[in-house]
Amino acid sequence: MRATFDEAKDIVLVAAYETLYGFADWDSLGADDIQARLDNVFALGFTRRVLTSLTDSGLIGLVGTGQFENDGPVSYSLTDEGLQAAERLPSLRNLIARLKDYNERSQSEVEIPASDRIVSLSHNQVEEAVRPVNELIDALEQDNGDPEQPGLRERLLGQIKAGRELIRAGEFRVYLLYEVLVRALSELIDRYKNPTIKALANALLGAVVSQMMQSN
Repeated sequence: MRATFDEAKDIVLVAAYETLYGFADWDSLGADDIQARLDNVFALGFTRRVLTSLTDSGLIGLVGTGQFENDGPVSYSLTDEGLQAAERLPSLRNLIARLKDYNERSQSEVEIPASDRIVSLSHNQVEEAVRPVNELIDALEQDNGDPEQPGLRERLLGQIKAGRELIRAGEFRVYLLYEVLVRALSELIDRYKNPTIKALANALLGAVVSQMMQSN
């Protein structure tokens, strides 16, 4: 699986922080300076897109007004909020290692299904499949989320609810369930801090993979 955009923002933010902390001669950085620490992770164009988002959210500030125009290329500097946010995150090495390890495990454990494969469920099978999804949704709705990852709970909750609707339909393309529900559960397990919710998501992921993703 690819990194989610939120994961990419964490990685780029920490890359900027560690570049500023240990390698920069000035308090501003170019995208190329940050990319030098991310060559095996993201393409430069994607890193620039993430930097734009971090700028919009106030974690990184712009130094200069144009990009490769008369006033020179844009440089970036971490705001106070960006410095504090980066210090709360794991090191760049750990973030990248966790992403690569997670990708390897995900690819080996959950085979991406063919796009044209369809699963049909009986009424009883639908009820049985929806029950643990409801339990996870209830737990997420009662949880306050992680203040260090704003919007994560709400986004994943929406994806899981969308996956529930696919199951409720009784017939769906397996690839859609993978894209909507399996990806959300995998990210929830990897990023969410509430151990009870992680356990519910892990159990649900195992059930989805064994009962629906791999059935003929």
